[in-house]
Amino acid sequence: MIVLPTESGLAQLQRGFSEAILFDSAPVPATIRAASGPAHASRFGVYRNNVFASLINAIAARYPVTRKLLWDDAFNRVAHRYVATEPPRSPVLLHYGESFPQFLRGVGQGVAANYLADIAALEAARTRAYHAADAKPLARDAFTAISPDQWPDLQLELHPSVELLKSAFPVVSVWQANRNGDDNAIGIWAVECALVARPHLQVEVWPLSVGIYEFLAALAAGQSVGAAISHAASDASDFDLGECFKTLISADIVVGLALSKRPPDRHI
Repeated sequence: MIVLPTESGLAQLQRGFSEAILFDSAPVPATIRAASGPAHASRFGVYRNNVFASLINAIAARYPVTRKLLWDDAFNRVAHRYVATEPPRSPVLLHYGESFPQFLRGVGQGVAANYLADIAALEAARTRAYHAADAKPLARDAFTAISPDQWPDLQLELHPSVELLKSAFPVVSVWQANRNGDDNAIGIWAVECALVARPHLQVEVWPLSVGIYEFLAALAAGQSVGAAISHAASDASDFDLGECFKTLISADIVVGLALSKRPPDRHI
């Protein structure tokens, strides 16, 4: 006979307490009712509101442009649903809200939901880049020492903070236009992908064409430069090799170089 461990009294209290905070229909735990007296409902309600408010504020701090685009009332309603659906799993709120972009895709409909979710994904990428490990980018003159015949077999190690986002919307332009003030106008509504990285002290964001995104994504996946070129050229009509290398070098996101090993030739 297998005896399953039973939930301890403390664990039961903690589970009941968290359920009472997240769900209005859940009863206030008996120990809380006994300790608070007749006013337990109103007192617990104040505590519940404070918990939700603090978590909503944590989401708003991580996604300020998303909040601006949704306006405060709509954002607070969505964030409230998110907190109730996906409460924190850790007392450290540093990474809380990581799944918020995907949550937006689920609660919204169509193009508008995907647009807002992509903006939120860009903001989430900036947070991850900010907390990523430090690494020293290669000096730009390191690339001049590479002979042309070595480039196809070269593998590049990208900075740990590198984040790549593919979008059907002008995510970088919209995010930049809404960061400060009330000027949220953009010049051209066009497809933009994004590179987010912190090669130095500050997190930086670069708009990318689909071709450059595909090239960098292949490099980040460990492909050689030659394989990344082939991949991007076949998948993106706007592929421009010169712009790819210009972005790669000017962004200071390469921290290591190595020649990939070709399989030996087989002679029959």
